[in-house]
Amino acid sequence: MTECPDCVAREKARAAPAAAPPPAAASPVLPPQASYLPPQAPYLPPPPHPPVYSVPQPRQGMPTWLLTILFAAVFGAIVGGVYYYIENRSGRGAAGALKLENVTVAEEASGKADPMLKHLEVTGLRLIQSAGQKVEMRFVVVNHSAAAVTDLNAKVRLMAKANDSPPVMVGECLLKGGALGPYESKEFSAPLNTTKKAYELPDWQFLTARLEPVK
Repeated sequence: MTECPDCVAREKARAAPAAAPPPAAASPVLPPQASYLPPQAPYLPPPPHPPVYSVPQPRQGMPTWLLTILFAAVFGAIVGGVYYYIENRSGRGAAGALKLENVTVAEEASGKADPMLKHLEVTGLRLIQSAGQKVEMRFVVVNHSAAAVTDLNAKVRLMAKANDSPPVMVGECLLKGGALGPYESKEFSAPLNTTKKAYELPDWQFLTARLEPVK
């Protein structure tokens, strides 16, 4: 009996071991990727807190109007003290002046005067105490006339003004051999005849000088 060729082939196929499937293609192995980290900034401590300044509260002092009154009172006291000192000093200088002679304007007018002396003015009075404890008077004589003075011999009387009282003489000196041209001024100096020290005499603002003829 003849076998069927299809059946024989089918039987052989069953008997043959199953063929292994073709190996799968291996996936490519990639190299490990390096991880990138950004550089980190160095650690810095936090900045200190700025100092806090507190505005001081204004002190409660004296009011402005009271300060104004106090300042005016102090200033007035200073001015009054200076005025009182000047007045007292001038009074002491006139009261304690040398008792040579109390000369008034009327007494001078009664004496015989040189007509040239009325054109001469004595100014720039300065009292200096020399090394010998003597008082020296320096002054300037001004010629207000157009005539020249060739031989000036006169007496210079130093007068002190004491408030509203008549001038009081506090010393005198002699001016000999002076010469002045027309409208000329010249400085002279002479010892002052007085028993007072230079610092005991009144200040220059309270002094005047008169030229008188030598008797």
